[in-house]
Amino acid sequence: MNEKFTIETKSFLLGQKFSFWITLIAILLLNPPLLKRVFVFHRDLGGIVDLKIICGQIFFLVIFILLHFLLPKKLKYLYLSIMSLGLFFFLVELILTAFPLLLGQDFANMVWSQYHDYDDGIYYFDPELKINFMKKNYETTCYFNGYQWKHQTDNRGFRNQENHQQADIALMGDSFVYGHGLEEEETIGHFLEKKSNLSTVNLGFQGSSVFEGCYVLNRFTFLYKPKIICYFFCSNDLRDLERALSPKEMTAFCETPLSKLSFTPSQLVPPKFLSYKMWSFFSQRPYFVKALRLTYRKWQLKDSPIAIKKENSSSLVWLYTFHALKQMKLISEQHHTRFILIPLPLENPHQFEILRRFAEKEEIELIDTREMEGKPHYFLAKDGHFNSLGTEKISEIIWQKLSVD
Repeated sequence: MNEKFTIETKSFLLGQKFSFWITLIAILLLNPPLLKRVFVFHRDLGGIVDLKIICGQIFFLVIFILLHFLLPKKLKYLYLSIMSLGLFFFLVELILTAFPLLLGQDFANMVWSQYHDYDDGIYYFDPELKINFMKKNYETTCYFNGYQWKHQTDNRGFRNQENHQQADIALMGDSFVYGHGLEEEETIGHFLEKKSNLSTVNLGFQGSSVFEGCYVLNRFTFLYKPKIICYFFCSNDLRDLERALSPKEMTAFCETPLSKLSFTPSQLVPPKFLSYKMWSFFSQRPYFVKALRLTYRKWQLKDSPIAIKKENSSSLVWLYTFHALKQMKLISEQHHTRFILIPLPLENPHQFEILRRFAEKEEIELIDTREMEGKPHYFLAKDGHFNSLGTEKISEIIWQKLSVD
């Protein structure tokens, strides 16, 4: 009996010493200089890193005090188990945060991407308008598919290095126009301005469809008094539109006459209070749970066939797209501005023909960029967006059209 008691006592004391040193080491490791080196190695997380450090330090400090000074011996066994389990998951979380590529590129995109409306993301979401706006005067480092670039917005929340009061050309569209994976000096806007000597403003942002594009054109574009508006259409605009609006909302838009369409200004400002930072932090975690969900989704999609289907130009998403483009042309004419539709190299060849017929019927200028299709040297490897050669080429095609006319 005494021998058994002695073994239990020794094992408890050994466990207590082990937990003491593990806890002490964890508290020492959770210091701003060290963790900022880990977390900011691939991207700038701003103030959210400080919040992670503070939360971690408080957690381990409370456990440390409870375990070693306040609890009776019987409860120490329970807290020793809880602390060990908590420490294990914390270390897993720390490893996944610092080295998400261990679980593949898709998971790294989930962890490091700034394409979200949390505290450390580039967006803030307006629930009334159902639109993600880029934060104004915001600077950070973005990451996706192995590419990093500097993200910097102007006083209206668009990716421009300076605040434009006026611009000759306004570029509108999604991540291709924004410059996904590229520095500002490699974007379409930069090359077009350089080739044309005309001031150019970049109004593109990732995930934009004609829904967001129509709003931006009506609420922002004419503030710059442009002479030319170039609207870029991409294949994924239709999918983005379906995600943004319900069939009922799209139907209501299509049934509203062009002259009666209205675009309410956003009244929302990005929140900056501590509770929002905490909500952002805990909403993105735990990463190991997200890793399991991502694995499950990939398992579900692994046998799904990817096929190019015949586009139905009478579908609701196309009807919405046509109505929005007609409204863009109408409001541009009212401001004596030239409106040009530019379909980017499309994944579905039927889409270009649909847009070409529509543009011809509605007398909308269209620039053909199909000469870039099937030429991988114009695109980022393992990503699909333009590289700097692609953005320079597309700006060259546009300027050839503009200079001739």
